[in-house]
Amino acid sequence: MSFNVKSSNTTAPPRSSQYVGPYLLQKTLGKGQTGLVKLGVHYLTGEKVAIKIVNREALSESVLMKVEREIAIMKLIEHPHVLRLYDVYESRKYLYLILEHVAGGELFDYLVKKGRLTPKEARKFFRQIISALDFCHSHMICHRDLKPENLLLDDKMNIRVADFGMASLQVEGSFLETSCGSPHYACPEVIKGEKYDGRKADVWSCGVILYALLVGALPFDDDNLRQLLEKVKKGVFHIPHFVPVDCQQLLRGMIEVDPNKRLKLEDVSRHSWVTQYVTSEHTPIHRRNRIPISSNRCTSSSSIKRKTQHPSPIGTKAELELELPMVQVVQTTIIPTEEDIDADVFAAMTSLGCFKDRQRLIEALLNSKHNTEKVIYFLLLDRKLRQPSYEDVEDAKQRSRSGSPDVPQKRVDRHRSNGTNPGQSPNPNTHRSGIVGQLAEGSPLVPRRQLYSNIR
Repeated sequence: MSFNVKSSNTTAPPRSSQYVGPYLLQKTLGKGQTGLVKLGVHYLTGEKVAIKIVNREALSESVLMKVEREIAIMKLIEHPHVLRLYDVYESRKYLYLILEHVAGGELFDYLVKKGRLTPKEARKFFRQIISALDFCHSHMICHRDLKPENLLLDDKMNIRVADFGMASLQVEGSFLETSCGSPHYACPEVIKGEKYDGRKADVWSCGVILYALLVGALPFDDDNLRQLLEKVKKGVFHIPHFVPVDCQQLLRGMIEVDPNKRLKLEDVSRHSWVTQYVTSEHTPIHRRNRIPISSNRCTSSSSIKRKTQHPSPIGTKAELELELPMVQVVQTTIIPTEEDIDADVFAAMTSLGCFKDRQRLIEALLNSKHNTEKVIYFLLLDRKLRQPSYEDVEDAKQRSRSGSPDVPQKRVDRHRSNGTNPGQSPNPNTHRSGIVGQLAEGSPLVPRRQLYSNIR
């Protein structure tokens, strides 16, 4: 899909047939598996967004559950190279995902237009991809559908990983079973229908993407699907002579049939070809600023420092440093009773797909010990505290003057954290029940991969 569109300014009052909240619906940007993506322009500010429109009546219940899972997963991920989810609107018939708009189009289209890239340009894109992927993996999220079509470019030619419709939460020690993704980019174990580690599957896909960036073609290709799948399972491919020797080694390590021999993302990020020309600015901080987990402390909005505050230049060691697993970073608190569990966060967790037993999930959240369920809970709670979803005044006015019975409404928080009223900012250092939850020594992880305000 292309996101290269012309701007539009309007100050006309919203009409429900043309607007989703304050956003005027304009041209179609693309079509995904679950619906159209249209350009939205704020009728007052001119801000552009991409609006994914999902027809609830045309999709099965299982597909709609996957859309809800995609929403919950995107709330867990805030990274400069991951497409952002701003808001969700809904009507009886449609679901609207308000997404970040980027103007550079797909990496796929860029490759088709330009052909194979220089090692320098390919390295820049690749670093950004694995930076975003490492962030996802540290949050126990596997993308499972990485390909150039799902990698968007902003106006400064920086990557945004998009389309988390196939993404899944994978807790430590578990395996995934659903075969998904595109045949050209899927690893052998996925194609064979075996249980697999989603992180290793993502590494294979990244290897195929890197090959495409450098060669301008795919390592495995065939018009016949059956023959294509056989080629992938065998894993035999040719690397042209113009690909740097050290990068050839990297490619063979990533596009390795045996998942146990395949390079880990940590190995990839430290490979000599990837780190080539990295400046010494921002010394490595991985595992140096770690603060021990405490079961009687809560994640506050200041405890999980997002990478949007202090820009780090591209090509520095800071950009390539790996994230610590969130289970080692997020500090959790004891939740006294079931009534103290935030209903909005709990609903998001149940949509993730891996917490199917509601009673077992409740028991895990009420457990006094630190566990994966509580880590996910407090990550989502942190997002809610920092970015509460309240109904806009203009949205309410729009519905009141509209004659339509099915005007899109913003999906708002059902429960105001800390007992605040709609529109009132919640206190980020307290739980809904009023339990104080602060870190003893500030943030456990120094922010590194921020939004780059002056990227050239």
